[in-house]
Amino acid sequence: MEERKDNGPPQAISLQCETLDALLSPVGNSGRVSYTCMDVSPNYIVFGANTGSLYLFDRKTRRFLRPISTVTEHIVLVKWHSNENLLAVATTAGEIVILETNLADRYIPASVKITILIKLFAQQKT
Repeated sequence: MEERKDNGPPQAISLQCETLDALLSPVGNSGRVSYTCMDVSPNYIVFGANTGSLYLFDRKTRRFLRPISTVTEHIVLVKWHSNENLLAVATTAGEIVILETNLADRYIPASVKITILIKLFAQQKT
């Protein structure tokens, strides 16, 4: 892999998996829940779903850590902050939510308390 000379964001992130089963296990084959978006940080993978939930995984082991239910609408965008302590979520209802994860401060990510820092709503046209 070629070494980056600048500190800008990566143009692509590769994830090597022998199988995707570990990443698909939380939603199963029900067809009711489906992933709609994702983002990857150095240590975590997060998927947004059509149910308004987030699904958090350890990037290295692909182990499912926990579901995060913070919004009630279909998630269309999820984005990590570079320090992994903030996560932005956008929904089809126009919500933009900034979550504080405190993942870097925890030994066991499954016990992380998620705090909503900011919740904005788009103005609806009349």
